[in-house]
Amino acid sequence: MPFFFLFFLFFFFFFLFIYIYIYIYIYIYIYIYIYFFIFIYIFLYLYINIFIYIFLYLYKILLFIFK
Repeated sequence: MPFFFLFFLFFFFFFLFIYIYIYIYIYIYIYIYIYFFIFIYIFLYLYINIFIYIFLYLYKILLFIFK
C-alpha cells in the first residue's frame, strides 16, 4: 500500500510539474510574441510617419522653390 501511494505521489507531482512548466513556457512565449509584434508595428508606424512627414516637407520646399 505505501508503495502505491508513493508511486501515485511521484506521478502526481511529476505531471503537475510538467503541466506548470508547459503552462509557464507557453504563457511567457505568447506574451513575448505579442509584445514583440506590438513593438514592431508601433516602430514601423512611427518610422513610416516620419518618412511621410519628411517627404511632405521636402515636397513643400520644392514647390516653394520651383513656384
